[in-house]
Amino acid sequence: MAVKRSDEFLLVAFFLSRCGRQVEGRKRLPPPQLGADSWRGAYAAFFETLGAGRSLGSFHNSLKAARDQFDGHVDSGRRGWRGRDDGPAPLRGRYATIFDIWGSRSEDELWQAARSFCDSGVASLPPSVLDDLDAESMRADEEEVSLGLEGRSRAVVSRTRERSPRLRAAALRIHGYLCQVCGFDFGRTYGAWGRGFVEVHHVQELGAAPPEGVEVDAATDLAVVCANCHRMIHRRAKRALTLAELRRIIADASESNS
Repeated sequence: MAVKRSDEFLLVAFFLSRCGRQVEGRKRLPPPQLGADSWRGAYAAFFETLGAGRSLGSFHNSLKAARDQFDGHVDSGRRGWRGRDDGPAPLRGRYATIFDIWGSRSEDELWQAARSFCDSGVASLPPSVLDDLDAESMRADEEEVSLGLEGRSRAVVSRTRERSPRLRAAALRIHGYLCQVCGFDFGRTYGAWGRGFVEVHHVQELGAAPPEGVEVDAATDLAVVCANCHRMIHRRAKRALTLAELRRIIADASESNS
């Protein structure tokens, strides 16, 4: 289900469009205030505050599309959306309002307005952190209400809990990449393809968190686990195992099979 782009979201899109920096011989780079080397990092810097339940990839695409609408109306170095006469597509509704309010303001004023929605630490995270978070956020913690019969097309309404790129990076830095339940090492098993990967588990289920979110300490509230252990922890919809419980299950199974 599409998420409406808020006024704050459109403000950030306009900031990204107008304040990108031009470097000779290169494509337009993100605004220098973000400290981002890529547009992907620039978009991700606003994910925590403006994600509104989107996956990271969906948020990226939506923010880029909003930025594209402004690109033809500022000195962005990009064509942006085009109209019938191949000029910039007219801005309408709230897009036009944002442009009218901020188009004549200084870049510093625009940044001061946008920075409250920015986590600049995310902008410089390794791409692998964003890759893995995006892959997990596409499938994790979804609650579905389905209409229809098996084998037929159906309508699905999903709600997903947002995840923090910054906290994911912190969990990896603190806990490393070995599964904290069984010790599995993706890099050792899968070589270069698996190196630097592990899943991040929320010790307290996000599904039980209030809608406004909850404070998370990467050291105590997050754990790193392999995909198998993560699946086993959440095998029952209403009953998530602790790491200690799953370790005990593995030990018991090992004893019974010996």
